[in-house]
Amino acid sequence: MNNKYYQLIGIVLAAAFLGTTALFVSFGAGVAAEHSRIGEVLAMCTAAGLYLAFCEFWLAPRDSRFLTKLPSLLGVLAPLVVAAATFWIRPMPWLASACFGALAGALLGQVVSSSHKAENQAVAACPGKSRSLLLAGFIMLVAVALVIPLGVIPLVVADTTPGFRPGSAGSFLAATVAFALLAALLAGFALWRHHGNDPLSKTTLGMIAFIAFFLTLVYAGSIGVGASHPGMRTALVLLGICAILALIVTALVTVTSVIVDRARLSGS
Repeated sequence: MNNKYYQLIGIVLAAAFLGTTALFVSFGAGVAAEHSRIGEVLAMCTAAGLYLAFCEFWLAPRDSRFLTKLPSLLGVLAPLVVAAATFWIRPMPWLASACFGALAGALLGQVVSSSHKAENQAVAACPGKSRSLLLAGFIMLVAVALVIPLGVIPLVVADTTPGFRPGSAGSFLAATVAFALLAALLAGFALWRHHGNDPLSKTTLGMIAFIAFFLTLVYAGSIGVGASHPGMRTALVLLGICAILALIVTALVTVTSVIVDRARLSGS
């Protein structure tokens, strides 16, 4: 009973934290499209909906009962409701998109995990599939951790565009390398622990997926910021490659999580 209580508190706190980060994600999307009022609203709505769908896909318990998903849904939406209530303009389309995205993510996690029993048994019969996907993600994360310091940062630091601060940009990109290494370390640890039919931890997979998704957003945003710097074309191309690799890692780890859940269902 106590374990379930603490687990519930942990889910709500994690949901509240991710809901807070959704504010920055959606506002960042709005700033990127601030040249058009309609485009700004659409960007904020789309970013909030997709990001919270991703969050709830990982956070919400993949149980058949809706009530078990309610704490994570309320936790992830609470910061957005507070933010909407304190703005002098009520961003109802943005809040509605966030609510729809969170609910869709929770339901999607339920649907993809609770597939037909025969299909679950087929997935469980191939435990090496999840290991192969995770190994591919590990290799891509290592590649990102190498490309940024060896290929991108030297070009960024060498840029002489007036008003640009290459030192700050280089330090920022160096910090993202630490995140890529952390995700690679988690993936390597999961691969080392994953033998035979031993299940992979959903928490570990979730952390890897969130870090990879964060890197995707950061690198994609950096491309937009550096687009006005003609001397950084090569660096922007490399950043684009890293963003694509991080997005692929996000997808691979998400698929791995679905495989693990289906294997658990078939064994229960």
